[in-house]
Amino acid sequence: MDWERYPTVQFDGQLVDGDFSTVAANDDTDADQQIEIIKQWEPLTDLILKATQDAWDESPYYDASSPSIFQSYWHRVFSELHTLVLANKDIPEYVTEPPVKGFDIDVFDRHPNCCPCDLPSVPQNIKIFRPDGVTKGDFIKAVGTYLYGGSPPRVYSLEHGKPIQSTGVMVYHINWMSQRSNTGGTAAFPCYFALGHQIVSVVLYCCPKGDFFKNKMQVKAEKEESRKRSEERRMQREEKEKASEGSQKETEDLRNELHERKKGERLGRKRQEKLRDTSRAAERKFINADE
Repeated sequence: MDWERYPTVQFDGQLVDGDFSTVAANDDTDADQQIEIIKQWEPLTDLILKATQDAWDESPYYDASSPSIFQSYWHRVFSELHTLVLANKDIPEYVTEPPVKGFDIDVFDRHPNCCPCDLPSVPQNIKIFRPDGVTKGDFIKAVGTYLYGGSPPRVYSLEHGKPIQSTGVMVYHINWMSQRSNTGGTAAFPCYFALGHQIVSVVLYCCPKGDFFKNKMQVKAEKEESRKRSEERRMQREEKEKASEGSQKETEDLRNELHERKKGERLGRKRQEKLRDTSRAAERKFINADE
C-alpha cells in the first residue's frame, strides 16, 4: 500500500503504515485542543452514498469462495471516487475547519435510529492521523482501502458489539455526533486524545448487497418518524408558550382592570371629599348669613 509518511493509519488496531503511536506521542502540539470544530466532510459522505447506490446494480454478489470478485469491483469504485474527490476544488481540502489531526471511523451492521453515543463501545475500525490535518483524500482512501483493499472488513453488531460473520458489504448510511455551533451552525462533536489534540469520528453502516435497499428504506422511514416526533415536540412547545403567553396576558389584563378600579375608587373618594368640603363651606356661609 502506497501511503505516504503521513497520514499514518490503523485498521482494526493494526498499523497500515508508519508508527501511529510514536508519531502521536512525539506530536505534542495542542493547537486544536478544545477549539470549535466545523465539519466539512458531509460532501464526502454524500458522495460515498451516491457512488455506492449508483454502482449497486452492476455489483456482483459476494461469494466466499471467490471474495476478490466483489472486493475488486468495489475497490475500483472507490479508487475512481478518490480521483474525483481530489479533482473537485469545491470540496474543502480538510475534513474539518480548523483541520484536526485525528479522525476515527467505526463500522456497524445496523443503524439504531439514535445518537451514535448510544452505540456499543468497540475498537475503532479505522484511525487516521496527520499532524497538519486529515484531508478529504485521506478519508476516502482509508474507507475504500479498509472496506475493499483486501479481505472483507470487520463489521460490528449493533446488538452486542461483537464482530459479525465476515462478508462483503456496502455502505448504506453514515452518521456522526454534532453540536450547535457558537456561530449558529452545526459543529462536530469531538472526543479527545489523552495527548491533548482533538479527534472526530463518523459511523459507517454496512450490509450485504441483498439488504442494501431494504436498509436504506428503513433508515429513511426512521428519519421521517424522527422528524415527525421532532415536529410534534416543537408544536407542543409552541402550544405551551402560547398558553403561557395567554395566561400572562390574562394576568396583565386583570392587573390593569384592578388598577383602573382602584383609580376609579380614588377619584370617587376625591369627588366625595370635594362634595363634603363644598357642602360644609355652604353650610358655614348659611350660618354666617343668619347671624
